[in-house]
Amino acid sequence: MTQTSPTDKTQGVIDVEALKKEIREQILSELKEQKQEQKPERPKRKLSEKQLAAFSWLEDKRTHVCWRRKLEKKLKQKLEKKLKQRKSKWFIFIRIKCIDKYLYLLRSVVKTLTSK
Repeated sequence: MTQTSPTDKTQGVIDVEALKKEIREQILSELKEQKQEQKPERPKRKLSEKQLAAFSWLEDKRTHVCWRRKLEKKLKQKLEKKLKQRKSKWFIFIRIKCIDKYLYLLRSVVKTLTSK
């Protein structure tokens, strides 16, 4: 298969699709050239040592804050877990104390009843 020009006079027929494609490619290439001409290149700024130090300090601070938040979250979870355990232990302890007091009262009542 050989590629023919869209306006090949020897055939006597104009290939409309090929003509559209060729025009589209020309327009796109012109637009790309215009965009490149419109945008002048900005020179890159060189940062001073103070600015670089400030940026690195901010970066360190961000990572520090991130790690600190993670640690705080873990500690909070551990403390909540311990608190739940303690609450359950205290609840059990209080229940036992109440039962002990109740048994003590029962024993004293039984003693008084049996002593008469």
